[in-house]
This record gives sequence, C-alpha cells and structure tokens, in this order.
Amino acid sequence: MKKQYFILKFFLFSALVFSQNHSEVDSLKVLIQSEKDLSKKTNYLYQLGDLFEHSDHDSALFYYESARDFAQENNFKLGEAKFASHAIAILNAHGDFSEALELTQEALQKYKEINIPKELAIAYINLGKQWRMLSDFEQASENYMLAKKIADSIADKTT
Repeated sequence: MKKQYFILKFFLFSALVFSQNHSEVDSLKVLIQSEKDLSKKTNYLYQLGDLFEHSDHDSALFYYESARDFAQENNFKLGEAKFASHAIAILNAHGDFSEALELTQEALQKYKEINIPKELAIAYINLGKQWRMLSDFEQASENYMLAKKIADSIADKTT
C-alpha cells in the first residue's frame, strides 16, 4: 500500500511540475512575441532556455542560440556575451570542457570590450571554473583572483 501511495504521489507531483513548466514556457513565448525592448526580449529567450537546461539540452541550446543570434542581429553586445554563461552548463554536462573553455574565453573578450565590471568579474569566474574542470588549477586560481580584484574594486560581495 505504501508503495502504491508513493507511486501515485510521484506521478501527481510530476504532472504538477510539468504543467507549471509548460505554463512558464507558454508565458515566456507570449512575452517574447510582444516585447519590443531589446534587452528584455534577449533575456526572455535566455530564461526560456533555462527552463529546459536540466531536462532537454537540445531545446535549451536552441533558445540560448536564438538569444545570441537575436542579440547579434541587433548589435546588442551584452546579450551576445551572455550566451557563454548559459551554454557552458550544457557543454559541461556533455563533457565538452575544451569547447566550453573556448566559449568562455571568447565571452571574456566581449566583456572586456563592453567594460561592465560586474559582468567582467563573472566572466573571469566562468573562465576559472573551466580551467578547474580541465584540472589546470594554476590558471583557475589566476582567473578567480582577477575576478576577486574586480569585485573588490566595485565593492561587490555577491560576485
């Protein structure tokens, strides 16, 4: 009896999570279609990809790439640079650490051009994580220290 109760509870919970996720997907799609603000529309596309990050990597990458492409088409450098922060999670999950490293290095260069200190610190953290995943702890440490230096210069304790 306990086993049947557990199975029923599991399926009900799964249905609830699926319907919530489906509802969020639909809501974001409506927002994307109607949004005129470049930054918001790009962020909605990234949020849509985030909804699939743990369940459907192909869909997540599709929306991340859509956000990046939209940002490129509209010369929105920050939106384009944010692609790496989202896509590396998928690449790492697939064990594509070298590709993720290359992507984070490209993003770092874009963030240097944009020159938003908090975003630059995050890019160095991402680069440090990639070096750590490749077991190059010296490179990882150097990038973490660069991120800390930037965060300290802007008094940001959250980065």
